[in-house]
Amino acid sequence: MTLKSLLLSAALSCFGITASADVIEFPEDEFWLGLSKSLYGEQPDFEGLAKRTPAYKEADEFSRAEVLAKEVARLEAEQETIAPDTQVLLRVGISLGDYDAARGGFPVSLFAPGIYLDIRGGGMQFINGSDYAVLPMTLEQGKALRTREKDARTDGLLLVGDFRKAPGSNRRILANVYRFDYVDQNGSILASIINPPSQSAYGIETADIVRKAQENILDIARLPPLGSDWSAVRAALTENYGFALSHAVAWDDGKVEIRDGKVACEDLDKAKQLRIGFGNDRKLVAGMFARQTPVQRAKIPEGQIDMGFTGPILDCGTPGIADACGVLILDRIAGNLVLTGVEGMVDLAAPDHEKAFAVIAGPDLPAFLRSDLKIAYMSGWLEGGSTFAPSGKHLAAARYLIGADLGGAPDYLRPTDPWQGGTVNHELVAYAVDGAKGRTPLLFTMALPATAPTK
Repeated sequence: MTLKSLLLSAALSCFGITASADVIEFPEDEFWLGLSKSLYGEQPDFEGLAKRTPAYKEADEFSRAEVLAKEVARLEAEQETIAPDTQVLLRVGISLGDYDAARGGFPVSLFAPGIYLDIRGGGMQFINGSDYAVLPMTLEQGKALRTREKDARTDGLLLVGDFRKAPGSNRRILANVYRFDYVDQNGSILASIINPPSQSAYGIETADIVRKAQENILDIARLPPLGSDWSAVRAALTENYGFALSHAVAWDDGKVEIRDGKVACEDLDKAKQLRIGFGNDRKLVAGMFARQTPVQRAKIPEGQIDMGFTGPILDCGTPGIADACGVLILDRIAGNLVLTGVEGMVDLAAPDHEKAFAVIAGPDLPAFLRSDLKIAYMSGWLEGGSTFAPSGKHLAAARYLIGADLGGAPDYLRPTDPWQGGTVNHELVAYAVDGAKGRTPLLFTMALPATAPTK
């Protein structure tokens, strides 16, 4: 029996499942390319995919046509078997990091934030990858494993499902992990993680969940809900923030300035829109829209990232104080200036960035689509360096999104730019950022869909 057959037999037995149409075992590259095309709304070219298969490439000139027909039929059948509950068993290469006593095991490279599995047609990221980030072992078990397995790089068996298109334009696939097995070179399973995802409501979320989460964030920021008129917004700014300054480009853009909590200027009679930065640090607010200055836009190897709306230390320029800052977006609707979007940050008291968003979502947490990724801010900046050149590592973040895809990118706050794929833009996108001592900065963008009612 081959190693592949041995692994498959042992894995299916341990998983408590049998080989069936609901489990696709060790698919070839062409399967992933076809799945990617299907998820992105493209019709797979089954003939083209069949010509990439080893069976077709190994066929001679006399059997090639027959082999091609069989491979096309096989690939079409595989695609037809993909249902919402379809799972795929595959073998992956992984490495274990140094034993982490605080986390109780070995970090698994494949499930680190920002890592994706390279597959044909793009890459696969894991929605619940944080649940598999550490291979649990006691200290003694860890020592025994290292004695037995000198090489930290080896294979793993992965059971995945719940495939869907990843947000953004990077052509990646999202999947949930149902089980991970760490195996040795002989195919023996040495350790496992079994942590199936909770029942997810993603894809069937209601407007009420979106609205409630938006309002929870704005409540922490001491701001009125989306849909509020300018009088409610003005009252919140003057009561809770020292400074606010509008950004006017066109002649009919609104102009507002608030200093020390008092309105110093307000010219809105002919305004079709109002874009206003707010916060409690005068210098930060004054420079929010000055994106051309080097302090506001730090250069990193991948390009530049605008830090003007949050402060480079992600503290709104008020260190040691739980604060909020960002940009309010108001548009004239039915004669009134209405709050239609907010982009900024709030401080959450929870120190663990992986758990902090539960304060916002509560029991609705399963309705949000989570991805663990890296953002274009650097750890050295959080330490308060005087210059904002590349410093340290890119920060890890847990991104949560919900609601309609609004297309394009947010107007101001784009935490993952300038990386490929850009920053996604839904009714609510929030990034719980790791690396700040004793707190979790929550970067967020939110907006009303075009047809949403206003208050």
